[in-house]
Amino acid sequence: MVVRIQSLIEPRSEIHITYPLPEIIFIAYISILSGHTKWKSMEWFAKYNQSWFRQFFPYTYGFPSHDTIATVFKLIDPEAFSQLFVEWVRDTVAEMNALKMGPHPEKNDNVIAIDGKALRGSRPSKGKKLVHIVSAYSSELKLILGFTPVDMKSNEITAIPDVIDTLFVEGALITSDAMGCQKTKPKLI
Repeated sequence: MVVRIQSLIEPRSEIHITYPLPEIIFIAYISILSGHTKWKSMEWFAKYNQSWFRQFFPYTYGFPSHDTIATVFKLIDPEAFSQLFVEWVRDTVAEMNALKMGPHPEKNDNVIAIDGKALRGSRPSKGKKLVHIVSAYSSELKLILGFTPVDMKSNEITAIPDVIDTLFVEGALITSDAMGCQKTKPKLI
């Protein structure tokens, strides 16, 4: 992940950079994995765990404030960041499945559940429909590996191939509800 972070394009002008982009993204990434999802909490978490963070990056100018972290994330290209994350997840799942595909592949307990959900509370205004997504959840990583928004519940069928295409699922057990059990889906998996 550290190498991938360094491939992102810096959105700030050089005169406004005190904290390098990879250092800020790494703080947010590790903080979120540790349950710290608010900007202030990320700042506190990084400062509290300075010695650990410095094993990966120098943090020459110390650690950024929550305002700096938030500002940088507002400037990052969301598509580039999303692609970075998808590639990292794909590589992580591939490595994990390759390790488990050794002499006893039947012991691979990585189950990837593909399912569609309506996001409650996503109705932005009167007359708008709920947002629906199709996601792939890894039981081993306890993480949503990928997702695709869909127009409505019935479009889950067409979105499942998009979710599967973004993942490396060789060696994993794939589950789905009845919506995902069309004739073409098992062939795709």
